[in-house]
Amino acid sequence: MRHTMGGTRLDARRGGRHARDLVTVPPDAPPPRLRARWILLVPVAILVLAGARWLMQDGAEAPRRTGGAAPVEVAPVRIGAIAAVRELTGTLEPSAQAIVAAELAGTVLEVHAVLADQVAPEEILAVIDDREARQIAAAARASLAVARARVRAAESVLATAQRARGRSEALGERGIASDTSRETAQAAVTEAEAALAVAQAEVARAQADASAARLQVERARVRGRWSDDAGPRRVAERAVDEGARVAVGDALFTLVDVDPLLLVVRVTPEDYAGIAPGQSVTLRAAGGAEAEGTVARIAPGFDAESRQARVEIEVANPDGALRPGTFVRSQAVLRTLEDATLIPEEALTRRDGQDVVFVVDGETARMVPVTIRLRAGGEVAVEAAPGLEGQVVTLGQQRLDEGAAVRIAGTREPGDTADADEEPAE
Repeated sequence: MRHTMGGTRLDARRGGRHARDLVTVPPDAPPPRLRARWILLVPVAILVLAGARWLMQDGAEAPRRTGGAAPVEVAPVRIGAIAAVRELTGTLEPSAQAIVAAELAGTVLEVHAVLADQVAPEEILAVIDDREARQIAAAARASLAVARARVRAAESVLATAQRARGRSEALGERGIASDTSRETAQAAVTEAEAALAVAQAEVARAQADASAARLQVERARVRGRWSDDAGPRRVAERAVDEGARVAVGDALFTLVDVDPLLLVVRVTPEDYAGIAPGQSVTLRAAGGAEAEGTVARIAPGFDAESRQARVEIEVANPDGALRPGTFVRSQAVLRTLEDATLIPEEALTRRDGQDVVFVVDGETARMVPVTIRLRAGGEVAVEAAPGLEGQVVTLGQQRLDEGAAVRIAGTREPGDTADADEEPAE
């Protein structure tokens, strides 16, 4: 072996037939056997890839060939009713709530209502010490009596002045009384009338003071005041005990009306049009308690931040089983269609931007465009269309075209749902 620049020179006389031929081999070249293997593997790999691609294309096109039928699952097209039901959540609130506050300052002598008591309108809830108020009332009554006595005195003075004026006028007509005497008599009458008017005004003021004093005495009896037609209420909170000193405006009791209750929910603009006053709503509270409610009031607009509208639902609660503050789920029927053409939602697919279904006609599938009216409960109401009858494909339609050969591998009943990753049985 001899070394030269750029490779290794082999003397052919040691192992070759042509003694004069010299072969130059690069220093990083693989061994001859390894190079031969690579030369054989490259064509094989190309053939394998080409075969795999052909098999994939053939598998995808197989159902569309004349001799191969695509396995599909179907469900019947039916005529029936469908309803769009929306679940609304909210919290039960009392239909009315009022805080009863002290209207008289003083010491609480008696408490007649406790938590959860049912109370009627004008029923006494507590009594505040009214001794000072009674003294003020007695003084007001005395002032009123004095004012009335002054009225009687003023009336007597006026009567006397009027008689004197009459005599003066009679004497004047006979030429006995002078004009000055007649004017003096008239002035006396005028003064007496003014004095009577003042006395009558004092009576009116004394009557007002007496009425205010009586009202203060009455305010010592703490009552809940509301319309008799509203019925009784319950004590939701009591904030006072006997012996407590209270000031005017101090909260003593919180009364609530729990029959009916109000369920307050929020609806989106999409659901707003389906809600109307008088609409029935089914409620389900924690623990499984169910009740029926009626939409009572709907806000005329949407909240600027949440873009939702307030809806108040009245819930009858005669036995008090439902409690304010309870979280409730409710269901409202937003729209109902009778005698609608119904198909399973899984039957829908898209072709060229259009909703379509595939109707099984013998051993082939026909593509029928549809217009959706309503979706609910896994079914879709569509406009009646020519040829939309019998059975529609619910699984496997993604591989179908118009007139494709099909083989029914299974049938779904109304209400059954298909798994998105499920394939029809072969």
